[in-house]
Amino acid sequence: MPIIEGTLAWLRCRVDAVHPGGDHVIVVGNVVDMGGQGGEPLLFYGGRYRNLDRESGAGDAPGLEPFSITDRIAW
Repeated sequence: MPIIEGTLAWLRCRVDAVHPGGDHVIVVGNVVDMGGQGGEPLLFYGGRYRNLDRESGAGDAPGLEPFSITDRIAW
C-alpha cells in the first residue's frame, strides 16, 4: 500500500461493504493497521482551513485562523 510521504497518519482498511449512494458509492472499511508521526494537523471547519489553538500560541500558521478545541462542532 503506498503511503504519501509527510502524512501525519495513515490507515489500512479491509473493505467490509459497498453501498450505492446516488451518484457515488459508500465504502465501509475495517481498520487492520495504522501508523503515523507527530505534527500539527490542518483542519477544515466553518468553510476555512485552521490550526489548533494551543495555549502557547505555537503552531499557528500565517494566514490561518486558530481553531479552539472547545468550539462547538455538530457531528
